[in-house]
Amino acid sequence: MTQEYKREIFLNRKFEANTFYVGQVRLNSSVTDLDQTEIVDIFVDHKGYENLNFSSRLELLKTKSGWVHYAVGASFEIDKGVVRQIKLSTKYLQDNKTSMKDLLSIFGQPDVELVDDICYSALDYNIDAYVLVYRQIQIYAFVDPKTEILKELHLGTLDEKIYG
Repeated sequence: MTQEYKREIFLNRKFEANTFYVGQVRLNSSVTDLDQTEIVDIFVDHKGYENLNFSSRLELLKTKSGWVHYAVGASFEIDKGVVRQIKLSTKYLQDNKTSMKDLLSIFGQPDVELVDDICYSALDYNIDAYVLVYRQIQIYAFVDPKTEILKELHLGTLDEKIYG
């Protein structure tokens, strides 16, 4: 399967966040549904988590919040044992060509466009991504501000208040 064929598969699909799976994992799946052989890192919002092995971290995620990262470029936000958000990198999507224009043709006009930015000082302000928000289908497309190429696709709930 060529890269361009894989890109066409992505461009031609119309899906909602609730119908998308990564292996056996989808939104609202249990942390126990995660494939432990695919995990490369686990963050847990808990003091000292970095000293724990992956099994212990996954056990903590049953009552805490955090992120689980797969080698294939998919990540999962976990809250009290439940998958609340899926983040797909362009590595996972096998796509580094999809433009903002392509996204608009796939999903239509977003409900709102947000800015993912950071300010280190008065002279060091950076826009990391434009965020196209599709609330009804729970899809959030992060687009590079310079190239207008898709960087990440988030599925599920997104705290819009943290973006400008």
